[in-house]
Amino acid sequence: MRKIVLAVLLVNASALLYSQGEAPSQELEAGERVVTEVPVAPESKVDDSTVLSEEEKNLPDSLRQAKEFQLMRSLNPKDSLLEDKKVPEKRFITIGFTVGPTFSTYGLAGMNGSTAGWGPGVQLGINCDLPFGQKPVGQYFSIQPELLFSYRHVPMELVGFFPDGGHDLEGEPTGSYEKYDATDDVIYMNVPINVKASARYKKGRAFVSLAPMISLGLYGNRTVDGLSTLLFQSDADEQREEPMYNNFDFSFYPRLGYDSDKGLSVSVGFQMGFINMQKASGEGVIKNRSLSLNVGYNF
Repeated sequence: MRKIVLAVLLVNASALLYSQGEAPSQELEAGERVVTEVPVAPESKVDDSTVLSEEEKNLPDSLRQAKEFQLMRSLNPKDSLLEDKKVPEKRFITIGFTVGPTFSTYGLAGMNGSTAGWGPGVQLGINCDLPFGQKPVGQYFSIQPELLFSYRHVPMELVGFFPDGGHDLEGEPTGSYEKYDATDDVIYMNVPINVKASARYKKGRAFVSLAPMISLGLYGNRTVDGLSTLLFQSDADEQREEPMYNNFDFSFYPRLGYDSDKGLSVSVGFQMGFINMQKASGEGVIKNRSLSLNVGYNF
């Protein structure tokens, strides 16, 4: 009786092991063997954007992926190029200075055919770049207020009325219109508030900025045939109680440039004034126009 119970238990144990796939291989009548298949994990793909050595390609997947990530970070220390492992760039407040040449002119209207050419000048100043925090928006946008001082030299060919001492039938003075050369030399203090959008490009950040700019005329002088006339102040020598020019201007100031990781910065900007500089009404319209090349350094 004991032998029968033992045999039944052995049969049940063998069936249980076979049903769980742990039974040893068994001979079939045709001489074949049943082999339990073990699934093989698919080979992990490595990003092809970098080139690993042959020795590194034969490393286990975990080591190979770590090596590739390390290589990518060494090529671009600010941002990882692996999309699944991108690290946000930590941006800081910077203070810098700029200096560069300017080329200035006037936009003229209603001045009897007067024209203005482009003249050289110089601009220098300081700025402060304030990122929008460390959140995603801060990766691309910042506010950059500036304080700029600019000297501008603008040559002009003006058309003026020169009376001959007579009067017409309506009592208006008679005379002729003649052209004459004049040059304006002006110094402005400018305060643009730049809204700056930038993105990483190679070893720095390319940027574009748009700014409203307030300008205050500190000094202005017009020279005609060797004679000088003040522009932003009244001139007692000419018995002129009012200045010729407004010393306040409001402009639009777009810029395009590049900030390198080493601190160097270069940009091109254009000022387009909206306020008529002519103080007296009825004498035409003069508006500021200025192109600037800015080279600087950010700390």
